[in-house]
Amino acid sequence: METIWYLYTLDGFTNEALSRELVLADIAEEPSTSVLYNGKKISVWRVPFRFAALLERNRHTFPFSFIVLVQEGGGKVRRWHLQGRGKISRSKRATKARREIKRLKQKEH
Repeated sequence: METIWYLYTLDGFTNEALSRELVLADIAEEPSTSVLYNGKKISVWRVPFRFAALLERNRHTFPFSFIVLVQEGGGKVRRWHLQGRGKISRSKRATKARREIKRLKQKEH
């Protein structure tokens, strides 16, 4: 089962800047393919996992508008997030720890 990561740029500035970097890094030369995403056919860049993970990990430090998409085993193209992202903040242990910290802060005052 093959997993493919795609980069979908949301504006011209992002497309120009990332396309330049993709060419310089010898990752891609032009938008590699069109995929069906949310009922629309869109042009995307096919990128390696490392590049997709780097962009997602540093999303807030880049001034770019993009979406990382993934297609697993020829299935439906969907939005991709780093694994585990958001789960820790909602876990029972984390919630319990936050409550305890809040309780201790209130006790101090």
